[in-house]
Amino acid sequence: MKRIILVLLLAIATIVPSVSPASAIFGLGTCEKVSKQILALEKQITNVFTKGLGYNYEQVVFGNKETLWEPTPATIAMVKKVIAKDPVPQIWKLATNNPKCFTNTQNMRVAAMKNSTYNDYFMYPTKSTKYKNTGECKFLMETNERKYTSSWDLSKESSAIHSKCVLGSVVSVYFKVKYQSIYSY
Repeated sequence: MKRIILVLLLAIATIVPSVSPASAIFGLGTCEKVSKQILALEKQITNVFTKGLGYNYEQVVFGNKETLWEPTPATIAMVKKVIAKDPVPQIWKLATNNPKCFTNTQNMRVAAMKNSTYNDYFMYPTKSTKYKNTGECKFLMETNERKYTSSWDLSKESSAIHSKCVLGSVVSVYFKVKYQSIYSY
C-alpha cells in the first residue's frame, strides 16, 4: 500500500507542471526591459563619479591655492570607455521612445536631456601645470609676482626659478555636474 501511494505521488509530481511566473511565460515587459537597459547605461556614467580614483595635489600658483586631481590609469581608461560609447544620448533615445514607462516628472527630465552628451557632466582631457611646493618655488608661487599682460612677465631671476619649478603637465578630468538617474526624479 505504501509503495502504491509513493508511486502515485511520484507520478503526479512529474505530470503536474510547476507554476511559472508570468514573466517566464510571456517574457519581460517592455518597461522592465527599458529600465534594465537604462540602468546599465546610467551605471557607466555614474561609475566615473563614484569609482574614479586619483590623487589630490595641492599647490599655490601665484598666490592662488588650487588642488589638482590626478586620475589613476584605470580611471582614465574608464573615462575613455564612457567617451567612446557616450551613454547619455542612448539613455535619452530609450526614454523618449518609451514614454509610458516613466512618470511625468521623469519624462520632463528626459526632455531636458535632449542633445546632452557626457561633456555636459564632465570634461576630459583637461591639462594643468604642476609646480613644486618646496624652497624657492614655494616662495615664488606664494608671492604673486605675475604681471597681467599678454604673457607672463616675470623678472629674469623669477623666470629662471619658474622654469625649475614646473614639474610637468597633469591630464585630469573636470567634473561639471554630477549625473542624476532618471529614476531619482
